[in-house]
Amino acid sequence: MPVFQYTAKDMTGRKLTGSVESASRTQVLDELIRRSIVPLSLKKLRTSAEYMPVLRKKIKTTELIMFSRQLMTMLKAGISLLTCLNSMKVQTENPDMEKIIDDVHNDVGGGSSLSESLAKHPYLFSDVYVSMIRVGEEGGILDEVLERLITLLEHEVETKTALKQAVRYPMMVVVGLMISFAVSVLFVLPKFSLLYSRFEAQLPLPTRILLLVNDLIQEYLVVLFIVLILVIGGIVWFMRTDNGKLIWDQLKLKLPILGPLFIQISVTRFARMFATLDRCGIPVLRNLEIVADSVGNIVIAREVMSQREVVKQGKSISGPLKESEYFPPLVTEMLSIGEASGSMEAVLNAVSDHYDREINYTIKNMTSLIEPLITIIMGVFILFMAIAVFMPMWKMSSLMGR
Repeated sequence: MPVFQYTAKDMTGRKLTGSVESASRTQVLDELIRRSIVPLSLKKLRTSAEYMPVLRKKIKTTELIMFSRQLMTMLKAGISLLTCLNSMKVQTENPDMEKIIDDVHNDVGGGSSLSESLAKHPYLFSDVYVSMIRVGEEGGILDEVLERLITLLEHEVETKTALKQAVRYPMMVVVGLMISFAVSVLFVLPKFSLLYSRFEAQLPLPTRILLLVNDLIQEYLVVLFIVLILVIGGIVWFMRTDNGKLIWDQLKLKLPILGPLFIQISVTRFARMFATLDRCGIPVLRNLEIVADSVGNIVIAREVMSQREVVKQGKSISGPLKESEYFPPLVTEMLSIGEASGSMEAVLNAVSDHYDREINYTIKNMTSLIEPLITIIMGVFILFMAIAVFMPMWKMSSLMGR
């Protein structure tokens, strides 16, 4: 379970510092306020695995789905939890997964609950997963909760796979253009540079730009390589900070074509997760907290958490979302209907199904939407290279023909 370090003041104004283990930031804040302590700052301490991604377990989402499906099937058959875990440990082919299942088996055998045991492996079992397992244990519906988790995980895998397939062609085009540019600068143009220098005619601007790039690479290759590594490392480091993640998530929502798609994905996650947790009997405030962690975008997660604070004051769920630029009117109106009719689960599942169809349509047509942009980029690139490489040759031919 994550560990949070806090700085706070008590009722006498005395400054306090400490750390606490909790499932989420919100739970820590609620606990501090309950103890009449005013939080000043709260920071989640990272593990070594979070600082160094190479240390994380290499386990695919499909293996997590298989783990959940096997556990659900055996529990439905009336097999005890310890026997299930022991059998799954023997069946798995991934040594990392086997080690995790063995750890969970030992913890459960030692008296820990399944949710507590899974929470010790946050790189595989998310807060959402652990919270739903905890609800299943408390309500005696663990097999039903696992079935819903499987549905959610399979939906995530299908969406990610479809999105990767949609952007594969544009990425191949971009990589091809970059390789062509590098080959032209490093190998093609230098062959003609000595020949160009014999003529007094001024070279076209694109040719001079490529020759300058070639000279810089030839003279300062090591320096440019070091600068490139530092820039990439700096960007990666910044993207791992809270501000970096926030800026990146803001940019994703502003992108043409992809921005609306990311919003739709977050909205359908919100609707489906809220409906699932509501069906499992999770209180609304805790439900919103879990949903905020699962939408996949910090900006939208903040919108959900601000909604949680309003609901905490006794107001409706749909009210604050109507002012959000990321939640379409359809979602807020359906939420209002769900609150009024008491059929929140059915209404939100309908919303999620609607946006799933929209997402599938957008992804299937993404290539045709991006093709005009790709065509323009390729045209500009080809024109630039033609001017840079061939126009000097035409000039030389005309000069030699005189």
